[in-house]
Amino acid sequence: MSGFTISERPPELAPISQAPLPMDNSAPPSRSAHLESLRGEARFMAAAGMILMAVALPLTLAFVALALGRHDVSPMLPIAVGAPPIMIGYLACHFASRRLAKVKTLSEG
Repeated sequence: MSGFTISERPPELAPISQAPLPMDNSAPPSRSAHLESLRGEARFMAAAGMILMAVALPLTLAFVALALGRHDVSPMLPIAVGAPPIMIGYLACHFASRRLAKVKTLSEG
């Protein structure tokens, strides 16, 4: 049987070193690298938003067709299923355009 019994004291943990971590003395990223990273983030967010909306809109329309037909589908189903991904996709595209506007103002000034 390995381990320790209740009456024994558990083994001590190694002490955490209190030595300060070395500072990174590299130069901050250049302005153009910062702008390129913002553009890359905006492209990624726009692509994610477009994919979400491209999937959610036809899905919502299909559920609307089912709800309007003679199927036993709740009329709230299209809203419950389709609205969240459409809104998230819209917000992703919105923030991507805001980020691109920020890049434009930073590159001009």
